[in-house]
Amino acid sequence: MDFTEKELKEAIDDYKIARAGIPASWVYLGDANERYALGQPGQKNLLVVGVNPSTAKPENPDPTICKVCNISKEQGYDGWIMVNLHPQRATKPKNMTPLSDTIMENNIKVISYTIEKLKIKDAWYAWGNLIDIFGKESFLHDSQKQIDDLLNELGVQRYHYSTLTKKGNYRHPLYVPYGNKFYKI
Repeated sequence: MDFTEKELKEAIDDYKIARAGIPASWVYLGDANERYALGQPGQKNLLVVGVNPSTAKPENPDPTICKVCNISKEQGYDGWIMVNLHPQRATKPKNMTPLSDTIMENNIKVISYTIEKLKIKDAWYAWGNLIDIFGKESFLHDSQKQIDDLLNELGVQRYHYSTLTKKGNYRHPLYVPYGNKFYKI
C-alpha cells in the first residue's frame, strides 16, 4: 500500500464518518496483508506501539485491542490508536519478514500524520519480548529507532505500562494485569 494525502485524510481525519466496512468513530488503515493504524480517537489520545498487527479490525477486535482500549481508559485517555513497529499482519510473529523500504516509509508517514492530526502527546510502547524474536540487530529494532526519532522530533512522551520484562523490554498488553501505571521512558 502507498498512501495519498486523500487516503490518509479519509482514514484519520474523517474517522467520525462511517466508511465501507468501517464504522463511524474508528480509524482503520490497512488491508489483508498490512495494517498501519486501528483505533477509536477521542479528545485525549494515546498512541500505542506494538510489534505487528494480527487480524483485528474495527468490527472484530482481538484480545490485545480490547486490553489496549481498557488500559487506555484506565490511564485517563478517551481515545487510542494502535500502530506497530512492523505493519505486516502475522498471527505468528515468527512469520514476519523484512518489508520494502516503501512499506516502512509508509509506516512512519502514517504514524506522523496520525500524531499531528489527532494531537497525540503520549505513546505507550507495548511489544513485549517479541521485539527480540529476530535478534537485537533486526529490522524490528531498526523500526523502533525510526519511531523513537519521529516521536522525539514531534515532542511525544513515551511510556511503558507496568514493570519491564526480565529481558528488559516493555510489556505486551496481554501479559500485564490492570491496575498498573505508566512509566516514562
